Amino acid sequence: MHLSISLLARRGTRIYTTAYWRRVRRIQHEKIKKSREIREEPLEIPDMPIQTMKDPYAKESPRCFLCEHNIDVNYKNVRLLNQYVSKYTGKVYDTSITHLCINQQKKVEAAIAQSRQAGFMPFLHKDPRFMHDPIIVNISKSKN
Repeated sequence: MHLSISLLARRGTRIYTTAYWRRVRRIQHEKIKKSREIREEPLEIPDMPIQTMKDPYAKESPRCFLCEHNIDVNYKNVRLLNQYVSKYTGKVYDTSITHLCINQQKKVEAAIAQSRQAGFMPFLHKDPRFMHDPIIVNISKSKN
């Protein structure tokens, strides 16, 4: 019987083939798998808290105002766009302040840029006509 050296492994006086070692590994793997299945069985203790219950103290994540009210962003809607611009510097507020989703934030920024190019909005400051509008973006409650 002729077997190549790669198939044989010498251990003491016996010669073992790779098929033998595969069988040994498979048996060991099955033993480990059975022991894991035994450990993963849930313990039923009546005094333990219910795991499926939601945390009553968890804060609700802020939802996107534009998505929630299904508002379409348009460069001609200057009154809406001015809510997302700083009244002192004219810069667009960040997502952490506006609480908009990423898609809506990009749409608002693009609409503001287009509105400025079209001449509907000033570049450096907020138009004084819109200073007393209702507040959509609450700057004091930004998520730090």
